[in-house]
Amino acid sequence: SDLYLYENNNRYWYATQPSVNQLARDRAEQQAEDRVELEIERRLKAALADRGPFARVHPSPANGSDVPDVDEVALVALAPRYPHDAKGTSSRAVAAAAEILASRGAGARTNQNMLVFLAADTTRLAELTQAAREYLAWASIVEEGEAGRLNLDGFQRSQAKSQRDGADQTAALRIPETYQWLLVPAQADPLAKVELRPVKLPGGSDPLAVRAGAKLRAEELLITKFGGVNLRLVLDGVLRERWGADHAVGLRQLWAWFAQYPYLPRLRDSSVLEGAVRDGASSLLWRTETFAYAAAREDGGVYRGIVAGRQGETPITSTSLIVDGAALPDPLPGPGPLPGPGREPGTSGWPPGPPPPAGPTAAPVPRAPRVARFHGEAVLAEPRTPIPELQKIVAEVIGPLAAQTDVSLTVRVEVEAEHRAEAGFSDQTVRTVSENAKTLRFRDFGFEKE
Repeated sequence: SDLYLYENNNRYWYATQPSVNQLARDRAEQQAEDRVELEIERRLKAALADRGPFARVHPSPANGSDVPDVDEVALVALAPRYPHDAKGTSSRAVAAAAEILASRGAGARTNQNMLVFLAADTTRLAELTQAAREYLAWASIVEEGEAGRLNLDGFQRSQAKSQRDGADQTAALRIPETYQWLLVPAQADPLAKVELRPVKLPGGSDPLAVRAGAKLRAEELLITKFGGVNLRLVLDGVLRERWGADHAVGLRQLWAWFAQYPYLPRLRDSSVLEGAVRDGASSLLWRTETFAYAAAREDGGVYRGIVAGRQGETPITSTSLIVDGAALPDPLPGPGPLPGPGREPGTSGWPPGPPPPAGPTAAPVPRAPRVARFHGEAVLAEPRTPIPELQKIVAEVIGPLAAQTDVSLTVRVEVEAEHRAEAGFSDQTVRTVSENAKTLRFRDFGFEKE
């Protein structure tokens, strides 16, 4: 039989039984590949227990049949046998993700804009695999030692448990370090090929799916809140042909497009679109900047249940639409005059019959001066981040004025910047700002020299 050399405090001896450490090393090397992969998949599933912003998480699907074709954004974590090699000419992760993206088994996948893939890094996968092998080796030694199948003394059993727990912790830490690549379906335009864009996850202590969601939101590759203005920009941009000649589109159809086409923003679920519709329809600038909501459109083209410039119910139904304000009459049709003394509902003026008795002639009441003009000037408190203040000015000052039908509105933007350093503005800054100001049709602009 084999002899094993031992050493302790400069004493050496031979024994026919290997040391616990040597036994663990031997067993780690002998672990079957499929068992190691199952161990990694088990740990990956546990690491994705917190789904973060994703409606669904699918760890280690065997093929496209394991990933449902539904209209909610899902994170698909590829099995460890499909790692991503960022420096190589080909990537097993990209190939596996492309196959899942294209099909859901027997048929083609419809909702391609609802999937994002998570893949292991090829280099870090070797470290994770070794950690899983060592854990399995020590776990088997502990199990067999407690069952009496290995002749271990008390010290050796304690040592094996300590080593198993350490290997367990190491393998758990290796999972988020290894699964560091997001593969995101992207399409430059409706005619371009769908590609899988690699995005590297930063480190952090948050759960894996939480970090993935945060990175996607930061890159605007996953939208959890969408504004009415943003939706109108999409309608006037890549969807301008689908928006139609009458500038109205059914909301069910619109949501289907968002779920299907990777050239559109990736909205987490239909509630994000509902929020955008609610925001746009309630805007006071609905005629020019956003849109109106209609519960239905009749065969004659008449819209019913219009919500425009106010808060109201705007659900996505089989008949609901959003409508360009230019397609609606100004002012919007409303109810007839309210009933009152001597009036019938829906009528105006006195009812037929003799006029009321004449009374004494009232003295003319002088007309109060009308309020005809407004002007105002504001200095932004945070000029380096002006968007929130400008949005508030638009909503609370410009919006109510623009909502009036007989108002001539002029808005001017004035920008002043003074460089306090001795060198002043760089040539690059002068050239860039001047060209941009010219493009944006500034009437009067320029830099001054001292």
